[in-house]
Amino acid sequence: MDEIPLKESLSKLMRISVLIKENGDLWLVYDTEIEEKLEWVEFDSETKTLILVTNKGNMHDIDLKLKPRAYERLLNAKIVFLMFMRNGETLEKIREIPVTVRDIY
Repeated sequence: MDEIPLKESLSKLMRISVLIKENGDLWLVYDTEIEEKLEWVEFDSETKTLILVTNKGNMHDIDLKLKPRAYERLLNAKIVFLMFMRNGETLEKIREIPVTVRDIY
């Protein structure tokens, strides 16, 4: 089966921050509008990648290096809160989308 190629990394297109609470709640804060609607986030525990999947099936790697503790917390992630901010102002309503965790263990 062929792998679906990833689109350009979002960290190259915008400023993006990842916040992960101890319970696994995940927040993505970004400063540039994303053209396609984000549908879900995938975390691959083997490759340590966070992939955003759009309504058109396009996949974007966030391409951020996180601390080991953050990866452990991501294993418990169920939802991600999306916050589009610029100059300290929230520009859209905060959205929640599901997280899928691919864990090989």
